[in-house]
Amino acid sequence: MKQRPTLPTFGEIVPGEGGRLGAIMRGHVIDGVREPDYAVIVPDIAAVSMPWGTRGQQVNGADSLTDGLRNTQAMLKTQCRAALHAATLRTEDGHDELYLPARGELWALRANVPELFDKAWHWSSTQDSPYFAFAQDFELGFSYCSSKDHAWRVRAVRRIPLQHFTA
Repeated sequence: MKQRPTLPTFGEIVPGEGGRLGAIMRGHVIDGVREPDYAVIVPDIAAVSMPWGTRGQQVNGADSLTDGLRNTQAMLKTQCRAALHAATLRTEDGHDELYLPARGELWALRANVPELFDKAWHWSSTQDSPYFAFAQDFELGFSYCSSKDHAWRVRAVRRIPLQHFTA
């Protein structure tokens, strides 16, 4: 008999994974190979306000609409403040592979678990240009690009493969 996945409800704590189920995302295609689908986990770590990075600095590789982990890795190479903050965090369960969610991941989080976020603007890891990056409003739902030197909320997440949830 085939085992069926058992998923928690959105917003529910995922035991041992450092937070709550926030979204389910399709795996990214890297060099023609599709990665596994994954769950976005939202740790119970408060958001802080800070700039995304340096206005006028192009961050090569931080333009994915859906892959916040790769965007954040690119941001770290250029010392972007929001990514540096995410890299210092650790969940209560000891997980430290947190990253700044991409624009699409934030859309999914806003759709599924807005109650887990402050009713304010939150930075994504998705860059629009050397001067702007995308932010998501968790009160009215707008998504917009904003100057990288503006202080918006930074809320780190982590991901786990959907295989984690097999019965």
